[in-house]
Amino acid sequence: MGAPYYGAYFATMALAGADQIAPLDSQSTSYAAYAIYKSGAPVKVLLYNSDYYTSGTRTSQTFVLSGLSSASVTAKRLTAPYATSRVDKGQNPTVAGQTFANGTCVIQGTQSVETATVSSGKATFTVAASEALLVYL
Repeated sequence: MGAPYYGAYFATMALAGADQIAPLDSQSTSYAAYAIYKSGAPVKVLLYNSDYYTSGTRTSQTFVLSGLSSASVTAKRLTAPYATSRVDKGQNPTVAGQTFANGTCVIQGTQSVETATVSSGKATFTVAASEALLVYL
């Protein structure tokens, strides 16, 4: 099981059931936000920090989503110890805290779903370098 599998799995989670995707950011930085729609309504937002992290202090980026109507939203995070993490070196990425068994792809571990409180229609999220966060609206 290689690390690219985790990214493919996460992308599938993001696009599952969707019929449209649109950028929310200016596309001029290493930070991205994409609204994912179903039947014309936003159902998820993908937040991505493409800063390359291999050692030292891991930087992060704060994202603020506005126009939210619920009291809270949930999110699932794609992360790894480093941008260069390798499964064969014991540096497994995780999707919502879970990993996949080498050879069988059976999901392992307990799922970790994050919850953010919406206040005045806004919720704030922190995404570390080389991470992505899928927010469910």
